[in-house]
Amino acid sequence: MEPSRTAQFIRLFHRERRKGDLVFAVAFFVFSVVLIASIGSQTIWAEGTDLYAQPRFWPAVSLGGMTFF
Repeated sequence: MEPSRTAQFIRLFHRERRKGDLVFAVAFFVFSVVLIASIGSQTIWAEGTDLYAQPRFWPAVSLGGMTFF
């Protein structure tokens, strides 16, 4: 007898936690917070350019995503 679709879905995305998962998550979070805190001294906000052409825009988007997720 074949398992139900719900059981297959749950088994597909089931993940067992390991001891180091939390350590790596906290370490990467701290690293991303440090990077986003130092973005002001590492990049500039150029006057008179479009938002997407700003030197600080895409690094800020990527660091914001890394910190959020």
